[in-house]
Amino acid sequence: MCNSSSGFKLCTCNDEASIDRKKPHWVLHRKVPRPKDDFSDFIVGEAHIDELYGSITRDNILDHLRSGECFDTDVKLKQKDRLDIYIEEICYQFELRRNGWQIYSFDFPGIEYQSISAGIVET
Repeated sequence: MCNSSSGFKLCTCNDEASIDRKKPHWVLHRKVPRPKDDFSDFIVGEAHIDELYGSITRDNILDHLRSGECFDTDVKLKQKDRLDIYIEEICYQFELRRNGWQIYSFDFPGIEYQSISAGIVET
């Protein structure tokens, strides 16, 4: 867990069970790999947001993600990774594309993802 005095921070944790899912948190998903692909292990974390919960918007989060400084550790991101950020009962979804983070749009049926990271949102 990280400590942030201000701003937006996605903090990693050692154990998924330590995440309070009633508080802001995040999960990073990766498409299920083909047998020849090598992917990292599961990581968990928290998300810290220096804004009132009701005032956060999808565009604000997207701006923070595009700044490239939102994770507290070096998370090995790959294209088409999907990031879900849960704030109260809303799930904001984003996907990493060639030109950076984008608002996630639904994939074709049959595409599977596995969780590779998760955490909480720091406030």
